[in-house]
Amino acid sequence: LPMLGHALATASALDAQCVIPVIRHEKEKLEAYIHTFYPKAHIAHQDEVTGTGRALECALKVLPEGFTGAIVVTSADVPLLDVQTLEAMLEIHLESGAGATLLTAYFNDPSGYGRIIRDSDGEFTSIVEHRDASQDQLEINEINAGVYIFDSEVISQALATVTTRNAAGEKYLT
Repeated sequence: LPMLGHALATASALDAQCVIPVIRHEKEKLEAYIHTFYPKAHIAHQDEVTGTGRALECALKVLPEGFTGAIVVTSADVPLLDVQTLEAMLEIHLESGAGATLLTAYFNDPSGYGRIIRDSDGEFTSIVEHRDASQDQLEINEINAGVYIFDSEVISQALATVTTRNAAGEKYLT
């Protein structure tokens, strides 16, 4: 399977109300693949504004009107993510009543990944992208795995405040 196929197979196995791949680069090829192998998916097209935050905004526009509930966000470049991990995250998210739940990992060499920032009590405070990280933050080896679950209302409000003021000029989901 192509990486997108792995991501869509995992998302589809969650038995979600709606699976929405967001496409931009080589969208004609991707659209043909999605229509052939995942005909129930609802495709969202990302415009010229780049970044994961913008991709999610585009996906939210494709959701059925009045949708409320949990939104699971994965990336096509995480092909080995399994359904059991997403189900466990979803269970924790729903039981906790959190507005957002994210998956992190520890890497010996976290180069290129966004770092998880925690306060002195070990509580999550933010994610800083590698490009935007200070030297001290680059020493952190807990990274953002790029897998999230959001309350639909919370993320809709939060995305409205996201800008492109960062080193990449993207609308970061983080």
